[in-house]
Amino acid sequence: MVEYRPAEVQLVFRASSRFSVSEDKQFENVPMAYVLWYTDIPSVPSDTSGMFVVRKALDHANHPQGAVISLNKIIFHCPLHPSIIGDPRPQLTKENISAFATEFYINPFSSGQVYQ
Repeated sequence: MVEYRPAEVQLVFRASSRFSVSEDKQFENVPMAYVLWYTDIPSVPSDTSGMFVVRKALDHANHPQGAVISLNKIIFHCPLHPSIIGDPRPQLTKENISAFATEFYINPFSSGQVYQ
């Protein structure tokens, strides 16, 4: 089975040799993305929801784990559905929910790549 790791794309850019601090030309003019990682997709869905549960990946200081990756490493779009517990909060919008939610669901039926 192929393993995928969910991430949230923060920025898409192209590295320029004018700003390179290295002689390595491997990434020159290659489309890149800065992503924030989520935890690995579990091998089985949650018993209660029937969906896969992922969280934001955090480092030892509780900061989000991020990375710069080549854009061709992004394989497919994976909708993440925030877990909202408790009363609805009107200040949450589709634009800011990912900053506040800590747990997200992946519907195993939403994509042929995720469906098992």
